[in-house]
Amino acid sequence: MHMPGLSEPFQRLLFGWHKTFQVYIGRGCVHECSYCGGSREAHTLIAGRTCVALRSVDSIVSSIRDLERFGFDSTCLALDSFPLTRADDYYIAIFDELKRLNVSLDIEVERYFLPSARFIESFRELPGKGSFITLSPHTQNADLGRKNGLYRYSNLAIENCLDLMETKNVNSLLCFTCGLPFETRADLEEMVNYQRGLRKKYSRMRFKTCLIEIEPGSGMSRTPGLYGLKLERSSFADYYRYHSQPAQNHWLETGYSRNTCPDHGEVSEFFCRHFCERFKAGRLSPMICNTLAAMWRVGAFQTLDRVLALKKKN
Repeated sequence: MHMPGLSEPFQRLLFGWHKTFQVYIGRGCVHECSYCGGSREAHTLIAGRTCVALRSVDSIVSSIRDLERFGFDSTCLALDSFPLTRADDYYIAIFDELKRLNVSLDIEVERYFLPSARFIESFRELPGKGSFITLSPHTQNADLGRKNGLYRYSNLAIENCLDLMETKNVNSLLCFTCGLPFETRADLEEMVNYQRGLRKKYSRMRFKTCLIEIEPGSGMSRTPGLYGLKLERSSFADYYRYHSQPAQNHWLETGYSRNTCPDHGEVSEFFCRHFCERFKAGRLSPMICNTLAAMWRVGAFQTLDRVLALKKKN
């Protein structure tokens, strides 16, 4: 979360802000997720890429050390598009180097597949105290996941993995998605209940639930009829006009409507009431967002920033 024109100390106070930067470990993908503009076919269409290329362990560790020198708090190792057996050797080699060099940055590792016990054991020994593993089940509904190319593992498998991480004191982040093609109101309500059950069971786990936004090159943008979509943005000019408007909230705008599914307004309202991790205020969450937006427009945050800076000087 970032608001232009505010000082770094105030942003840290306001948002629990910290400096982070992604270190991409490669390019390309073997998966074809419906919503993703970085999927296998999108890479082929946009860049002519037909395979996955990975960086060396030494280059990745060098990039992480650069971030540490520049004063970042954490980094994310994004991309996990290779066989599970190779993934263990690759990641553990990175972890071993970070431990040898005592790199204290918090490390987030995105895993498309569930990490093995060997991976978790190595990860837990990293020097960073706030490191965590990100898993993306997207939805608890296996059939909905398959229709969108997202199904990687069962709910039972992920809970077994979370059990292991809990016993090893490893933090985790679970990413869910709403706004997918073929989604029903019942799917959304089931997701709320599923998350509620997991939250009661695991103390070292947190959630991030996102509303999908249309991405150029994704399956949804290339073949919207296959997913029962009507696009609001399809050309470069459409994307340019939309994203050039600073007042647009890209976290709550899908850019498409879905046949026989809850409409955009209903999904946005449901999202704010049930999946807002910042406010957790249920029906009050939209009102809080609107109030903060109004405060920003009239300059209240900038004024408060200056007042706090003056108090600190005195």
